[in-house]
Amino acid sequence: MHDYHKAVEVIEYGAKEAQKQGKNRVKKVFLSVGKSSGYSADTIRMYFEENKPGTACAEAELVIDEPEATLKCPKCGEVYPRKPLHLECPKCGAEGLPTDDASHVVIKGAELE
Repeated sequence: MHDYHKAVEVIEYGAKEAQKQGKNRVKKVFLSVGKSSGYSADTIRMYFEENKPGTACAEAELVIDEPEATLKCPKCGEVYPRKPLHLECPKCGAEGLPTDDASHVVIKGAELE
């Protein structure tokens, strides 16, 4: 259900941005949905499409970036993709720590007309 609310938030964001800038419609909304965020990009897109008619986002495209989960090595600083059951740094072998890169959902902006 949180995917539905995020989709509505994206539509509301687009409408507010259009109003602030004196534009009539939103062409694109850019969203980042991290792979470790607990959200589904496909489900957000579905709810976006279902709820955008009659809004400033009625003809908008939802552009979603899905960053992969990464780890950062506390020993050498290497940032690398997280693989299931493998936390070792490929550079030095130390156990990596999770980064925040893929744990958030962030509205990055909108393209307006």
